[in-house]
Amino acid sequence: PTFTQKNTAQNFHQHLGSLQTQGATQLVLDLRDNPGGGLGELGLVMCAFLSGPWVQATRQNQIAWTASCEHQKQSVTNTLSNNKNEVLSQDNLKEATFFEGPLVVLVSHNNNSAGEVAALVLQHVLGAMIIGEKTSGNVEALQEFTLSDQSVILVAVANLQGVKGENFSLGITPYIES
Repeated sequence: PTFTQKNTAQNFHQHLGSLQTQGATQLVLDLRDNPGGGLGELGLVMCAFLSGPWVQATRQNQIAWTASCEHQKQSVTNTLSNNKNEVLSQDNLKEATFFEGPLVVLVSHNNNSAGEVAALVLQHVLGAMIIGEKTSGNVEALQEFTLSDQSVILVAVANLQGVKGENFSLGITPYIES
């Protein structure tokens, strides 16, 4: 339901592997009402479908960083690198699964942030069939700041786009609207 919980990617890969063991060759990924979450968990989930660059963050019309998936035997690594190829963050998952079959993604108008980016990336990179409601384009990267009273504020610091410059802020227009 969200990419905020630790081990979301690990659980996803385990379930996907189980489905493939049972003979699944096609997949319906239900992202409806997914409010988003962290790029680490999202990236590791995207690595089940993709290899190489999958999303970019832009700030002041320049690429701030690019996320990329790398596969090594049964493990995957999602790396955020700046335009100088310096690693900003890296997330790893052992015992990963890779899916290559037809993919349908379900979305709703309540998809936001990473929950919307996942569907956009799968649509633009893989040509996944999108079914559901048009989404809003709420696809910014947030940075957390802790204030002196220990409260936390999240500030949008970059916009996310496709690796070929696709404008994700327009949201998703499903192939089939429900």
